[in-house]
Amino acid sequence: MRHAVSLAKLAFYLIVGASLAYLLWAGSNLRMEPNPNISGADFVAIILTALGVILAALAIFLGGMALVGWKTFDDRVRTHAEEFLEKRFSPSDQRYADLVETLRDDARREAQLAKNAKKDIENQSPFDENEV
Repeated sequence: MRHAVSLAKLAFYLIVGASLAYLLWAGSNLRMEPNPNISGADFVAIILTALGVILAALAIFLGGMALVGWKTFDDRVRTHAEEFLEKRFSPSDQRYADLVETLRDDARREAQLAKNAKKDIENQSPFDENEV
């Protein structure tokens, strides 16, 4: 049923478009035959000028769409990155809590090793102060 409705709309739009095209062609008094007043070089110049205008308009349109697309892409990436970082580094995330605990244990272990190493350096001399 959905295809029948879309096919009917398509047929309606085709008929309306063809009717409008015929009315414009009949009312403008244009004929599809060569004009003897325009030389071949002038005709090519007109066609190339029209093509240049169309390409310039297309380039401006695509440039605008690229800016809008890049802004949308940038906003989406920023939003997703912020959501990921907030979710990943929240205290409720078990992996983050494990990482913090591991780093805390490593820091304590390094501090203890540094403290023990400092004592060992001081006591490396064979000199005993109590024997003097």
